[in-house]
Amino acid sequence: MNRLLFGLFAAVVALQSAMSTAIDKDGSVLVLTDSNFEDAIKEHKLLLVDFYAPWCGHCKRLEPAYAEAADILAALEEPIFIAKLDATEHKEAAAKHGVRGYPTLKLFKNGVPMDYQGGRTAEEISAYMIKKSGPAVTTVTSVEEAEAFFAKQPTAALALLDSLDSDIALAVTTFAESSDNVPFAYTAEPAVLTNYGAKAGSLRFATPEAVFTRFLDFTGGVTAFEELNTWLFGHSIAPMFEFSPEKSMHLFSGPIRVHLIAFGDATEAGFADTVAAIKEGANKFRTKALSILVGKNETRILEAFDLTEKDVPTMVIADMRAGAMKRFFFEGDMAKAFDTEKFLTNFFAGHLKAKLKSEEPVPEDMEKAVKVIKGKSFQKEVLESDKDVLMEFYAPWCGHCKTLEPKWDVLGDRLAGVEHVMTAKMDYTANELDVPGVDIRGFPTILFFPADKTKEPVVYKGGREVPDFLAFLKEHASKPFEVEEEEEEEEEEEVKEEL
Repeated sequence: MNRLLFGLFAAVVALQSAMSTAIDKDGSVLVLTDSNFEDAIKEHKLLLVDFYAPWCGHCKRLEPAYAEAADILAALEEPIFIAKLDATEHKEAAAKHGVRGYPTLKLFKNGVPMDYQGGRTAEEISAYMIKKSGPAVTTVTSVEEAEAFFAKQPTAALALLDSLDSDIALAVTTFAESSDNVPFAYTAEPAVLTNYGAKAGSLRFATPEAVFTRFLDFTGGVTAFEELNTWLFGHSIAPMFEFSPEKSMHLFSGPIRVHLIAFGDATEAGFADTVAAIKEGANKFRTKALSILVGKNETRILEAFDLTEKDVPTMVIADMRAGAMKRFFFEGDMAKAFDTEKFLTNFFAGHLKAKLKSEEPVPEDMEKAVKVIKGKSFQKEVLESDKDVLMEFYAPWCGHCKTLEPKWDVLGDRLAGVEHVMTAKMDYTANELDVPGVDIRGFPTILFFPADKTKEPVVYKGGREVPDFLAFLKEHASKPFEVEEEEEEEEEEEVKEEL
């Protein structure tokens, strides 16, 4: 009897355990909870998880593409699964994997988590998962297999080689392992090369839009890999895409750091023809510059370029190759493809000058102990100066800058009597510079401009206290100097003497 009861009890426990870890589905998307999360990543050697919040706008916009990708992946001959977890309700799993914002996508491969590096469209998500599910490179041995490879994923690359046992085949494998979004295959079958009319040593890259070919040259080492990555990225996206927060997260972090931004009203009569002309003019540069359409209602983007709705339509080239963004404004007819092509041609030839923001300098700027430098006064007051200049680049809203401000003022007062050293500051949200060595990527950034202005500025990386700055200047200044001790220190000495 006891054995019977024990058996029944064990069966009930097993049933309850199975029920507690059962995974529901929303369409083809697995729905995870704190109780079934660990079982899910153990059961599925490859699993993409969307940690989301029901109220999050970005999550809601991702949902239909994510669901479509799940359907695509579930329909494969060997299904691949993706999942989601409401991180506001199931906080244990979210906290364990460091989820701090929504949506956060993480890929679990053999239980090991890694950040998702793909795009946010259904095609990009499914292509990413297909790529991660198998070997870095698929071997194609016939025309039929090649056609099946391209049919399986609409954006894919096939390397046509002399031999699969060669340095270039190894290079293709190495590159494919580092490329997350594009499925790769290679072949050395003469029939496949003949079928595509391609020479050995070339790449056939197919997208839903068109087929592109490129000769594979890996003799340039790292540079060649970077060039191929940029080329693939440029051809894998549309010739022009409409701005959205979801797309920007993926595309703006890609290898192409030059963006042609067309501001316009899509509802305006005839604007579709203008967009077509921009696409035509920019097409030759698609592996060098992303072409983006931004609506006039995107006020934050307009403000970043000092534009208002009254300035629309217009075009701007945003160059972020050196870190801080440089802006080049279009002059011409946006409805003429030739004008767009000329605009980009002149930019890449170095014939255009960036438009730099600057406040107007006023006499009072240079009267204080800490000199206030503006974009228009930088050349005269800093570059043409024979002084050593220690300069803070700040943002008015920056908490660290606000903490530094009183210390920076004290430093300016301490150095007021040192003629060959200047303490200065610039609001870099209202001013911009195009000067070698000035690459402002965060606030505050502190640079030392030596008296010999033929030398590039030195990035200050020391402590943020007044003695730290003084020690740095005494080491780097062109002439030795001394400063008086602070009054507090003198008062302390007097107290000690009285005691």
